[in-house]
Amino acid sequence: MPAVELMDINLLRKACQARRELSKAPSELDLIQAELVQVRHELTVKQRELINTRNSLGEKVTGFDRVEEVLRKQVEELETKQTQTQQFLEKTKQALEQTQQVLTEKQREISENRSSTEASNQSFNQVELALKSRVKELETELSQTHRQLDRTQLELKEIRNSFETEVSRFNQVELALKKQVEELETAVETQSSLLDVAESKIREMQGFVDRELDMSIGSIKAQYETQVEFLESQIQALTRDNQEKQAMYDVLLGHTIQPRRFPGINPMEILGNKFIDALMMETKAVFDGHETGANSITLSPRLPVSPQLVKKNLELLKMIARLSVEQSLKVVGNKGLIEIEIVDPSKTKDKPKTESGIDLGVPADWFSNLILTGESVLMAGVKQRPQHLKICGESESGKSATVSNGIDILKGVMPNLRVMLADPLSETGESSWNIPATWKTDDQCRNAIKWTAQLVEHRKAGKDQERIPTLVIVDEIDTLLEGSKDYAGAIKKIWKQGRHQGVWLWVLGQSPNATPFPGFNLSDFNNCICLYLNQTASYAIEQQKSIPSNLMVKYHDMTETERYITLVKPKRGKPFITASVKPDSFKEFTSTIPVEEISRATESAEPPAEIDCSQEISDLNKEGLTASQIVEKIWKLKPSRSQEYLDRVEQVRDVIAS
Repeated sequence: MPAVELMDINLLRKACQARRELSKAPSELDLIQAELVQVRHELTVKQRELINTRNSLGEKVTGFDRVEEVLRKQVEELETKQTQTQQFLEKTKQALEQTQQVLTEKQREISENRSSTEASNQSFNQVELALKSRVKELETELSQTHRQLDRTQLELKEIRNSFETEVSRFNQVELALKKQVEELETAVETQSSLLDVAESKIREMQGFVDRELDMSIGSIKAQYETQVEFLESQIQALTRDNQEKQAMYDVLLGHTIQPRRFPGINPMEILGNKFIDALMMETKAVFDGHETGANSITLSPRLPVSPQLVKKNLELLKMIARLSVEQSLKVVGNKGLIEIEIVDPSKTKDKPKTESGIDLGVPADWFSNLILTGESVLMAGVKQRPQHLKICGESESGKSATVSNGIDILKGVMPNLRVMLADPLSETGESSWNIPATWKTDDQCRNAIKWTAQLVEHRKAGKDQERIPTLVIVDEIDTLLEGSKDYAGAIKKIWKQGRHQGVWLWVLGQSPNATPFPGFNLSDFNNCICLYLNQTASYAIEQQKSIPSNLMVKYHDMTETERYITLVKPKRGKPFITASVKPDSFKEFTSTIPVEEISRATESAEPPAEIDCSQEISDLNKEGLTASQIVEKIWKLKPSRSQEYLDRVEQVRDVIAS
């Protein structure tokens, strides 16, 4: 078994053992947590019992208070009755004493006057009898009152005894409840201390588990990183070995695996085939012919080849090309391709220059050619057909001046041109346009895009008989489309079909990337000309792979002498950097071609075959193919001109990245 697999198995075993050891700690932690939950439950039950007991004691105390109040009222009533009875007895005694006194006086008077008459005796006897009966009645009432007083005193005594009994029982209950409350409070304090101890143990256990887990994870991670580094070094070694073997294989089988040569129609193609033969012998690599230019040859190596490897054989290539003393070869690598350029200083002396003297390599009328034909150089046989524009630039970078020059150019060939502006800043007073805005709010400016797409559809269906040439300008496009994919389809349709219906769309923003355009890839901008002004030019060179990186040197050189710089990415041809056009440069612009001819060319022109391979690329990507394999298959499915090969590569990269 290979050493790599043994290391993986041992590493997995260690990881499993560490995981089992770590799993023990959580189980003990679960037991402690379960005990803690049970203790909390018991404490809660006892607290509820204490609350119920307190409530019951409060109800009993309330009842005792009520009984005591009733007894107190009864005692007060009995005492009042006793006082009244005593007062009545005293009054009766006083009346009896007065009666006896009166009787004594009467007896004395009777004894003194006994001798008076018998009638007086009889009267006296009657009075005496009446007084005796009255005395008996009073004595009877007094005895009844005494008996009633005795009964009342007995009842009061019984009530007092009962009250004292209830009070003593209440005191006993109160003492028992206080004792029970003290016991419960003691139990609560004990359980709280146990709970604190358990929580501290849990925290200690968690800290221990975390430390052990961190140590185990760190150890496993270190082992895995060591293993990964070892595997990566082996992979790199195997890759280098494989590349060397592949190169040797290509050389050994060069007679059977022949490179794709140029047709050999012109001298540059013949020279390119000689370069291929020489480089295959010297570099042991297979080169395919890619394309040729007026003074350049581009080769495509089968395997990645550094330009330095080609430069080592530069003297041999110079001899093959039979260059003069003034001429030289320049080798540049770009996206896996090797470009060999013949540099002839004598042929570059008359190139146009800016006022600062910097060699721009483009004609002075590049902007008008670009607006009308899509080419920076006006070629023979190229029809004038105005182009769509995407203009990127920060504030005060010259976007408005660029658009104004473009409008002057279009009006020079189409005097009846209708210009419509969508400017969301016109409502806030921050607009810098000297054109009145047709759409002003954010919603209106978004609807302007859909309105333009509907205009294209109407003209395709023959519903717009006037067919007035219409230019729609949308400012702040980044802000308007932020977070919404609803307008991507409309913009793509306008850029693909609008020119043939006499409708053009120019969009202005600040970002040079496709990211602020939801639903767009960089390949979607191939149907318009992209202009990057000032700082956005630098950003575009850094971010977009389709723009040669060597333009950055030229950009920095121009910033020293030029205030306004434009990076141009035409629909066809290579991107280039030049000085921005000055304001009102084309104010008096007039075309050399009649308007009628331009209108006929626009109306009769058939839309070019748009090459959109997004769906095919997506399907091949799902099959697990590499990017280079997808490019090769797509090229076989939909071949096109050689200069569009790089665009096809960009489409593949964009679809895979998205």
